[in-house]
Amino acid sequence: YVKDWVRVVVFVGLAEIKKSPNAPYLVKIALKTLKDNLNIDLQRLGEACVGATMDGASVFQGDKSGFIVRLQANVAPFMQGMHCAAHKTQLAATCLTKVKVV
Repeated sequence: YVKDWVRVVVFVGLAEIKKSPNAPYLVKIALKTLKDNLNIDLQRLGEACVGATMDGASVFQGDKSGFIVRLQANVAPFMQGMHCAAHKTQLAATCLTKVKVV
């Protein structure tokens, strides 16, 4: 989030996913975790949240009803979603292990 025009990066916490994940459920869990661990209300979150990184699964990155789109529509209109660089690197490394070297 941003405080006094300075980017602040924090570890918010872990939340147990108790059922099959879908975007509405994950948004609900994420907002509850933010509220419980940072004591931040939705208005402040909308003003402060500028980005989120996650894997490329459609439940997160889907451009019609994914996690990011739902947060942008309901809470943080200026937030940007990004495919996690570490996850992309892991995917690339996994693909490379399947390539035969000549």
